[in-house]
Parts: sequence; C-alpha cells; structure tokens
Amino acid sequence: DGRCMWLMHEYEVLLSNDDVFSLRNTTRRLLPGAAAESAEVLTETFDLVIGRPFEIDLLFDDEADWVGALSAEAIKRLEQEPWVDERRHVGAGPDAANFERFNLTHGGLVLSFAPFTVGGSGSSTVLITIPYRALEGLWATDGPVAPLLEKLD
Repeated sequence: DGRCMWLMHEYEVLLSNDDVFSLRNTTRRLLPGAAAESAEVLTETFDLVIGRPFEIDLLFDDEADWVGALSAEAIKRLEQEPWVDERRHVGAGPDAANFERFNLTHGGLVLSFAPFTVGGSGSSTVLITIPYRALEGLWATDGPVAPLLEKLD
C-alpha cells in the first residue's frame, strides 16, 4: 500500500575499560502515517566484574543528596540546549527516575532523557555532560567513578 517504515540504531561506546562498558543507542524510526521520524536515546552501563548492568544510584555515596545536586546541574546545562523548554524542570527534576538514561565517559557523566520530558520533539536526542568534578564529594568512594576521578588528577 506504499507505506514507508524504517528503523535505525546508532550504537556508540562511550567508555570501555576492565571494569565498565557504557553504551549509547540512538534509535530513529519512521512509522506508517507519521509526519516525521521519532528518535530516542537508550543507554546501558555494565559492571564487567559481575557481568550485569547497574543503576545510577550505584555511582553515588548512599548518604549524599546526589539526586538534588544532579538535578540542579542537569537543569543548568539543559538551559543551553536547543529545543529544551520549561519541561526540563520536571524531566530533570529531583527524581532519581529522571536519570536512568546515563553513560560514563572519561570526562563526565552523560545524561539522556526520555522523549518529550525536557522539551519538544527536537529534544528527544539531547545529551548533556556533567563533569565529574561538578559533583565532587557525592560519588561513592568505591564506585565506578572513583578510578575515573583519579585519572583526572
């Protein structure tokens, strides 16, 4: 019936070492009847020692108010991004669930957001990097960020 449909995945390894493997998958799709393609960034960060993915709370000290601090840093950086609007205050607000899409790199924590949570359709693939030093004192001393911080010194 002449309908066009496609799906594309773009994988990018953001960090790979003996302990951590962090992968980003930008997914684009065009569905029949849609006026334009939709896009979404999916992430997964694996603990290679135990062979399983881990959640963002593992990165931070259990006693730290990391959610509030991360939210403040994220909202500040999102203000500079195109297509992002006032939805950023909710989509990057102080709720740990807002930060489930994360990657580790050598220089910082990369955050992605679910479609339409921080802005309009152009914001679906927005990525922000928060330097590890911006959240210094909040990281778990025995977590996966500790060795990355040591290399920054």
